[in-house]
Amino acid sequence: MAHSKAEEVNIQMKYPLLLLFTVVALTAGCSKGEDTATPDQSGKEHLLKSQAAALERAKEIEQVLQRGAENRQQAIEDQSK
Repeated sequence: MAHSKAEEVNIQMKYPLLLLFTVVALTAGCSKGEDTATPDQSGKEHLLKSQAAALERAKEIEQVLQRGAENRQQAIEDQSK
């Protein structure tokens, strides 16, 4: 089955999102426990810190994926010239 270029780009964009989800899930699931709360630290503080760290990691990964998508799009445009 032949795909149009728009469908190919759409399909290619799903893989970085899947990769992002996988990396975030593995990073969160494979923690070494260094984010454990100390007895004097409140639950809210700990939750906010871990959420902020996860958000920062996700932003970094998003930037990498965005650069990759831009490079792929540029390569597609270069090939169609």
